[in-house]
Amino acid sequence: NVVIRGPQSQRAYLYMRKSDYQSPSYTKSEYRHIINLMGCENVQIKGLRLDSSGGDAIYIGASPDAERLPCKNVRITNCLLNNNYRQGISITAGELIRVKYCTIIGTYGTAPQAAICIEPSGRNDPLVDIAIQDSVADRNAGSGIFIVLNKLTKDSKPVSIEVRSYKIIKSRQAAIRMVSSDDDTPTGSINFRGVTADIIAYPGLRCVWNTVSPVKVQFVNCQWNNVGWLPDQFPMEFILNGQSPPNSPGGFTFKNCWLYDFRDRMPISATTTENSHER
Repeated sequence: NVVIRGPQSQRAYLYMRKSDYQSPSYTKSEYRHIINLMGCENVQIKGLRLDSSGGDAIYIGASPDAERLPCKNVRITNCLLNNNYRQGISITAGELIRVKYCTIIGTYGTAPQAAICIEPSGRNDPLVDIAIQDSVADRNAGSGIFIVLNKLTKDSKPVSIEVRSYKIIKSRQAAIRMVSSDDDTPTGSINFRGVTADIIAYPGLRCVWNTVSPVKVQFVNCQWNNVGWLPDQFPMEFILNGQSPPNSPGGFTFKNCWLYDFRDRMPISATTTENSHER
């Protein structure tokens, strides 16, 4: 039951000294977050500028005790997240998480360097009812959104993630990046609606995915413009594992989506590999 709110006319400014933490004077770490929520419920963060952390601008995860309680009902609205070291926002264990009207710029420092990273730490960490809406990822060293399901299993709570009206601009890795485990995969759904990716040197969509994963992934009214423009890249890339040879595309659906390209090439690269691991 906590509200951290900046004034409506001007964002309140919370900042750290990222360059200090990168010097030899400090112990190397990626966990110096500006706002760190662990097992919290009913939290609202509104109208803030969060700048130059030594980790994430906002971390949302499980409580550090044996119960590992997830965060529940966390709402992040109208925030600017600038120049953070590891991620703009990390979600590792959450239920009913909302990110809306946010801009995430210039994440750079240590991997994954994503605007938003959704990655559980263990199989009992839920990713339930998570929604990213009406937000922008601009010039981040990592992906606009990075979803990693490696730690989840068929016994985990079903995943439910929706990304709606999200703009990804000039990411220096794949705009949308997703990873599924090699063998024991969770259930659930991931939906992208009205997502756009513009001017991305690497693929607009890159998936390392289990071909028999029961997670249903859907893209509706999404658009990719001038993506994968480096010579050895493709607009979309799938690295498929889980069977040899695979006989299923892994449950991906595209509806009313557009890809605008400036090179005469195949738009999708699909390869198979055994024991593929991706971070």
